[in-house]
Amino acid sequence: MKASDLKEYVIGLFDETKLTVEGEFGFYVDDTLEIKKIGYATNLTPETVKSAVMQGVNLIISHHDAWEFIYGMKDYCIDALKKYNISHFYFHMPLDDADFGTNVSFMNRIGLYNLDKVNLQSGHFYCGRIGELEKPIDFEVLISKVEDILGEKVKSWKNNDRKIKKIGFMSGAGHMTSDIKEHVEHNCDVLITGEKTLYTVQYCEFAGINLIVGSHTYTEIFGVQSLCEKIKDGYPDIDIIRLNEEHKE
Repeated sequence: MKASDLKEYVIGLFDETKLTVEGEFGFYVDDTLEIKKIGYATNLTPETVKSAVMQGVNLIISHHDAWEFIYGMKDYCIDALKKYNISHFYFHMPLDDADFGTNVSFMNRIGLYNLDKVNLQSGHFYCGRIGELEKPIDFEVLISKVEDILGEKVKSWKNNDRKIKKIGFMSGAGHMTSDIKEHVEHNCDVLITGEKTLYTVQYCEFAGINLIVGSHTYTEIFGVQSLCEKIKDGYPDIDIIRLNEEHKE
């Protein structure tokens, strides 16, 4: 299986109307080698490229491309990919929006149902979800559950005394007050996300919505894993591994 062939298969997993916004997905295709092993990660960084090289990966699939505002890193990563004949696919907001993507895959792990799409971005992508638990639980129980799922300690702010029934989630950068406002208006008991600022904390306190903040990287990894599982369904002989990403946030 060449990377160019696999590219067409992966494109077919998404709603084609979501693959129209430039910069939200992309491909670096190197057909020198057959794709026998895929490594997935949230970010394309020197760390994840090194992990891929060390483990004999032929294709990296990530949520984020190497960001140009981390000056010099994108060129470094592209040079490394070329040096080691590694292809790279990334899907940003299309994966946030997808029914198997970053938001839904995390909320399935929490055990939520009646998922509603919120937080429309760029006129195309719903980058948040709201769902409900079958039975209400204590805030502290939810914190423990989120930490178990993410494999990391989270920060939390208790801003009401209600049992937790209705949960809002926005993977990655859900720190903007304009995004949080939708979850408040839907009467969510808590918002879970992957970033915060001072204003995130202040608004949640003012609005009376509990807040749980994990890391940007770990709140989004399950969507990339889910995408790779779909590839594995179509191509069972391809090995899939998770690339190392240390906790930096």
